[in-house]
Amino acid sequence: MPKVLFATLTTSRYNYGSALAELSDTIDSLEQIVILEDISSSQRLLPLQPGYLRYDEILERGSRNTIEIDNLERRIKSDAILNLQFTSGSTGAPKAAALTHRGMLNSARYIGLQMSVSHQDKIVIPVPLFHAFGLVMGVCCALVQGATIVLPSEYFDAAATLQAVDRLQCTGLYGVTTMFIDEMSHRQFLKTKRSTLRFGIMAGSAMPEELLSRVMSTFPIPALFTNWGMTELSSVATMTTATDPVSKKMKTAGRLLPNFVAKIVEPDTGRVLPWGQRGEIVVSGFGVMHSYYGNPEQTRKTIQVHEEDLLPNQAGADAQGRLRRWMHTGDEGYLDEEGYFVITGRIKDLIIRGGENISPLEIESRLYDHPAIKQAVVFGVPNERYGEAVAAMLELQDGREVRPSDQEIKAWVRASLSRYKVPVHIWWLGDQDSGDPKPVAKDRQREAEKT
Repeated sequence: MPKVLFATLTTSRYNYGSALAELSDTIDSLEQIVILEDISSSQRLLPLQPGYLRYDEILERGSRNTIEIDNLERRIKSDAILNLQFTSGSTGAPKAAALTHRGMLNSARYIGLQMSVSHQDKIVIPVPLFHAFGLVMGVCCALVQGATIVLPSEYFDAAATLQAVDRLQCTGLYGVTTMFIDEMSHRQFLKTKRSTLRFGIMAGSAMPEELLSRVMSTFPIPALFTNWGMTELSSVATMTTATDPVSKKMKTAGRLLPNFVAKIVEPDTGRVLPWGQRGEIVVSGFGVMHSYYGNPEQTRKTIQVHEEDLLPNQAGADAQGRLRRWMHTGDEGYLDEEGYFVITGRIKDLIIRGGENISPLEIESRLYDHPAIKQAVVFGVPNERYGEAVAAMLELQDGREVRPSDQEIKAWVRASLSRYKVPVHIWWLGDQDSGDPKPVAKDRQREAEKT
């Protein structure tokens, strides 16, 4: 149970005073609440209630005490839990991924080495620090490599991010796809000096090729590192390199980081599939989480010891002689001929239309190529005849006043993909009727599906 809580009294959006008071009354183990200086500075001079302590007082106390760092280090085990990262995962139910010292720090180290991060770099990190992206790939990586961390704003703000790049001559920029989209479409973008940018990471969601190309050429960011991973793996497990061909950065998530192993298996049986065949990605190595904290049943389903590793003369142990723990990721992909991972979607996100397995990511990538589309999300909706039908939610590119017709969008998809992958339902962000699909007559439904 927690003994100390670090918190802020307010942000520009929220006041946590009542919530903190409730926590101090209801959590018996809580001995101290340490208040960080508010970014907004609105509460800086207010007196604190009993039981609260300011962060600068903690620092002042520490300066008067001798801490035996060596003794503390000897008491910490590398496989002990360091952090709980809450993630919804494939089921949608919040789970606490318990990450270890070994997992988080090695992940930060290998990511930094892959990008050649050094003490001379200044990295803009506008992503939330309560995600593995911001915490491990961002803060921990910078700390391990001695780089400067730039937090441009309290909450994501495209203008503040661009201003930080310009004013501080930053060398690195991180973000999820929507952040890069917002930055490139912001009115300050063309006025921003971006020539110091050397590298960047785009992560957190699917990365269509057209968007990657736009970021690499428009910002430009010479070394844009694509990757794949998940919270349960302490962040990413695969990553491209600065010297990888552009085609690999566009079409793959890179190769495994050091000391990870992986295989592609049949989702239902766990049978290892031939090289180049699609299946579920399962991973073992230092980054695999300790457990889903307090959830042994879900942990057993997700982290498994495979039977073949138990057979004599099998290389089923890690460097320390422990049996491999395989993380079943729920992500679908395959290995190309050179060992690069190609991510094709989520096993449970597949749209199953009349027995055909359809990857939303493939259709989204095609839609992103359309000059009028800023963002696209593809998903399945119930269909009386086929079980599921393909649907798309689209956002119009900035500066365009007229959006393409549904028939134009369907023709655009059909030009490069199979007929059954063409969206039946199309909505645009801002439509008044962009909620659940309304029932339609069978003949009208079938006519739409023929297009």
